[in-house]
Amino acid sequence: MPEVPKYGDLKVQQAGIANTRSNVNASIEAFGGGQANKLPGAISELSGEGLKLAKQEKDNSDHLANNRFANELGEFELDGHRDGGVFTFKGEDAFTKAPDELEKRYKEKLDDMMSRAANDDQKEYVREKANDVFQGMNKQLLVHGQSQKAEFHHQTMIDTAKIQNDLATVKYTDHDAVLGALTEQARAINTYAVAEGKTGDWATNAVAKTQSDTATNVIERYISSNNMAGARAFRKEYGDFFHGDDIKKVDNWLKEGTLKSEAQNVANGIVDKYNDPYAADKAMAEIADPDMRSAVKAIVNPALSLKLKETQVSRDNTYLSARDIVAKTGRYEDIPPALAGKIPPSEERTLRAIANNASGAIPIKNNEATWNEYMHKSPAEIA
Repeated sequence: MPEVPKYGDLKVQQAGIANTRSNVNASIEAFGGGQANKLPGAISELSGEGLKLAKQEKDNSDHLANNRFANELGEFELDGHRDGGVFTFKGEDAFTKAPDELEKRYKEKLDDMMSRAANDDQKEYVREKANDVFQGMNKQLLVHGQSQKAEFHHQTMIDTAKIQNDLATVKYTDHDAVLGALTEQARAINTYAVAEGKTGDWATNAVAKTQSDTATNVIERYISSNNMAGARAFRKEYGDFFHGDDIKKVDNWLKEGTLKSEAQNVANGIVDKYNDPYAADKAMAEIADPDMRSAVKAIVNPALSLKLKETQVSRDNTYLSARDIVAKTGRYEDIPPALAGKIPPSEERTLRAIANNASGAIPIKNNEATWNEYMHKSPAEIA
């Protein structure tokens, strides 16, 4: 039978159970502290690195996006100088329509880019960059508009002066209309001078030159209409509007025009009276004033030559018409009286011979030898 060990024996002694308790003097790591607990720190460190990496990625993304927006704004500015751009507007449109058009296009572009900006930082960049571009374009457009404005005012002045000149020339006999045109020219020039800061002397000289040109054109129109009396009356009534070389020019015109007008009247009488150049020459030789005689000859000679040509053409047409009639009917009496009255005696004899030949009464005999002789000669030899 087995025996229970007794206390005090070698196998039963008072002692603690091994490894069931930690030593109270153990290190802090034995209680979960110190270097033994690294997980929370590692997690915290990993979180910081992630935020840093995320921020770097965002910054890179913003940088690329902002570069694209900057390029778009550069293209927007260049478009302003291309066909249809606000900087291509000319004349009045450059300073009336262009500013509003630029603002409209800018707002459309800004709204488009803001809708595509991915975050507040990109939107802020777009707002600042777009505003800088817009302000810069506005300044350029102001310069362009001022340049076009000056050109527009200048062209308006020129156009007004020309239109009023043309109106005065057309209505040259209506002196009230002419005075109104001269007044409008002065108004246009003075308006331009004030707008562009021109001096008073500049405006005075410009008005004098422009009005003198117009008044001179009116005189020229009178003379070309062979109205020398009207030209002299206008020169007397509006003498203050003539300046510089125009005064001497107009006075010479009036002197020459008077001579020309009188010469025209004398020449008309000679051309109407004479059909013979020799007789016309005798009539002109009797003019005592050599200047008048020369002026009359200059008119009579071409006019009389033209008259003789027209007379010959008329006679030829009369003869041909009469010849056709007698060749068909064989009767000279069938020529209408109005036509027969224009036929000279020499041609009447020829036409009667043609009529007799057509009727068989008196055949016309041809001289074959003479015909053949002249057929083989040149016009110079015949002459």
